[in-house]
Amino acid sequence: LTVTCALAGTPGHPKPPKTSPVVRREIRKMPKADQKRWAMAMKKLMENKSGPQTSEFFRIAGYHGWPNDFCQHGEETFPAWHRGYMCDVEQALIKADKALGNDGNIGLPYWDWTVSEVNGEVMPKIVREHFADLPSGLIKPDQAGELATSGYTKIRSDRGLKAELERANVASQVREALRVSEHWAFASTRFNRQGFSLESPHNSVHMCCGFPMTSLEYAGFHPIFYLHHCNVDRLYEKHLELETPEESMQEFENYQNILADRGETNRFREQLKPFMHPFKPSTPLMPADCFDTKGLGYVYDELPPTPRMAMMEAPQEVIYAAFAKVKVLELNYKSYMLHVFVLP
Repeated sequence: LTVTCALAGTPGHPKPPKTSPVVRREIRKMPKADQKRWAMAMKKLMENKSGPQTSEFFRIAGYHGWPNDFCQHGEETFPAWHRGYMCDVEQALIKADKALGNDGNIGLPYWDWTVSEVNGEVMPKIVREHFADLPSGLIKPDQAGELATSGYTKIRSDRGLKAELERANVASQVREALRVSEHWAFASTRFNRQGFSLESPHNSVHMCCGFPMTSLEYAGFHPIFYLHHCNVDRLYEKHLELETPEESMQEFENYQNILADRGETNRFREQLKPFMHPFKPSTPLMPADCFDTKGLGYVYDELPPTPRMAMMEAPQEVIYAAFAKVKVLELNYKSYMLHVFVLP
């Protein structure tokens, strides 16, 4: 079960809400009624208020690249920014659930893609059943580029997705990433060039799913994006459990101080824009707020198993390929799968 360290009441950590935190669960293992409840809440978010591009879902999806570009990749704030993002989605889901006549006790589910198939499902079946097509009116076709022309049609089938997940060996990538102890090295590919960071399996799963998940601009417009990133957040929580929230936060602050001394922005001191604290609407969400999930209103039903720290992945030999001159943040919002052929 989830072990969560409570930092409530300490500087940078507002007291947790008086209500019990919602529980985030693996969607493929949830009762069918709970899966449908999530789908109905998502559809409620997709309802336009006054014409195309006026839904809550559009507002949320638009933070990740188009029409607004707030997302943070390739930086130590990658897990914290996306944690704030998932909190924003979750609070919107709770409001939508209440609008549908329910009690709002609904957590954002996760999709644990380290287990490629559960109950015969690779991608959650509920997603394919309720979100097979881009909802009409969600976007204005003349403004949404490939999202307007392709919609959700390029999402891979379960057979193709399973093959890609296994080819990418995402479960192994997660185990290797969780063996990284330093927060700055675990959090981002920028500082971890010789191994796996949290971003490594995250990136792979985006590519495995197919468009729009392969697009930085449009990935947030498919519901699977949020189930995927909820699992990424769950992996981050496992790292914090292993290394402790206090130590991880101190490492984060120290490393950002070092970068600031070199003339870079101290991201530990910067707001995770555009997000506000979920229980203090006038208070900007800061990286220091992101080390206690209860303070943000949620817990996980369970965390991934602890990897065997002293063991390499056997029987495979680990071979690293470094693309030192590829500037991934200058690829104009496009994603690419690089295949490397190693000859003896």
